[in-house]
Amino acid sequence: MTFKKFHIGVKMKITRKQLRRIIKEERAKILKESNFKARHGDIESSILGAVDMDPGISGMELVKYVVSDSSEYGHEVPVAQEEVFAVLDNMLEDGTIFFNEEEDAWFEFEEDLIAHRDQGGVWSDEKDYEAGWYR
Repeated sequence: MTFKKFHIGVKMKITRKQLRRIIKEERAKILKESNFKARHGDIESSILGAVDMDPGISGMELVKYVVSDSSEYGHEVPVAQEEVFAVLDNMLEDGTIFFNEEEDAWFEFEEDLIAHRDQGGVWSDEKDYEAGWYR
């Protein structure tokens, strides 16, 4: 007894209207992803600027600064607090920013965080250099 192999091919016809809709949806996804990346980068830059100007800034002050600074980005939708917290979480994981939980203080450099913990204050070039801390 011999068996024949059957190859069942599925043919699917797509109309031009369906193809246009599929292309439109995929294009929208790509644009959304690129806008998200640009928005994320803008928020990260704003966070780093705020922490650079005011090492040891509190979390809520940092969020307020970034949200108010977001009007300069040119995005249609304003930045929400949740977005800022999400970017801060990513930056903490990457080691781009440092956080003192006990005092709710944010720092751009680990040396600032260590100096803040050990000496009870933020980085002072002269004082911390003499104490043996180097940036």
